[in-house]
Amino acid sequence: MMLLAFPAGVYTYYFTRLSANFSAASPVAGVYLFVGPSVVLLPVQTTLGAIFMFLTVVYALMFVLAAYQGRGIITSLKSAFKEGFGAFFSNTLLASTVAISFLIFTVVEFDQFETSSGVPIGNISGDALQLFTQLALAPLREELGFRMVIIGLLAVVACVGLPWRTVLKALWRPSVAYEGREGDRVTTYILLVGMSVSAITFGLAHILSNSGWEIGKLPVAVYAGYVLGYLYYKYGFHVAVLAHWGTDYLSTAFAYMGQGAPSGSLASNVGNWLDNFLSIDMVYLMGFASFLIVLYLGYQRMQKWRAARRAYLPSSEIAPAA
Repeated sequence: MMLLAFPAGVYTYYFTRLSANFSAASPVAGVYLFVGPSVVLLPVQTTLGAIFMFLTVVYALMFVLAAYQGRGIITSLKSAFKEGFGAFFSNTLLASTVAISFLIFTVVEFDQFETSSGVPIGNISGDALQLFTQLALAPLREELGFRMVIIGLLAVVACVGLPWRTVLKALWRPSVAYEGREGDRVTTYILLVGMSVSAITFGLAHILSNSGWEIGKLPVAVYAGYVLGYLYYKYGFHVAVLAHWGTDYLSTAFAYMGQGAPSGSLASNVGNWLDNFLSIDMVYLMGFASFLIVLYLGYQRMQKWRAARRAYLPSSEIAPAA
């Protein structure tokens, strides 16, 4: 479904009538970007269609990059049966797939819990073609602005004095700056502060943007910000972007394709058979399975951490003498 989202999006954007007011040929005088919580205008003269095609190529290249990182896909899948679920994460594309499914599942469950509790989440609405463009742009724009600018620059600061290649690698994958320094408390605190600032500003930006989101979106977006921040730190910028792409773009592409000519409100585009099929696949099958995998691996890591702590601490600190 993730691979099919690319042709589905291109077909929908260029060959269906999403808007009575705009088309792929509509001119654009500039693109807004985030620099942390600030918004800046990139003054480029282009068209909506050119922006969408550029984004499609960028995301496709990120998928290809992830596919060739680590073990081969087939090798990783085979190893998962011998070595355990952790082998899924030995290939970056498989790790991205699990991350996308996990994030979609948990965000959907978070939304349903808030809705059932009477907490308003809100929604975005407007011209369908412009919405589709914004949702395609959001993963790259927001990960640049909230993850790379905040967490990435802190990683760069942590690399002061190191070769410039290491600095660039740390900007792409911040864990490079912290390799071999896991016991350094100052480094750990800096990382946690960076992730927290990134996640909180990401959440606040959603409800302060006057785009239709309400207060219930804040905790969901902050949670997503933490997950995306961890993915950026651990696996790299492209994995955070792809996970964000999965939550923003994936369902939208099939929803718009299924309806053909949406009425303009994102909420009105759900319910067609393509969207329902995607919900079953990405939420109730892949999503739930990925949630269980992450939960299990988290439990294993916690057990290893406890075992290492027991081995490190003096016996008198583990259990008091009788």
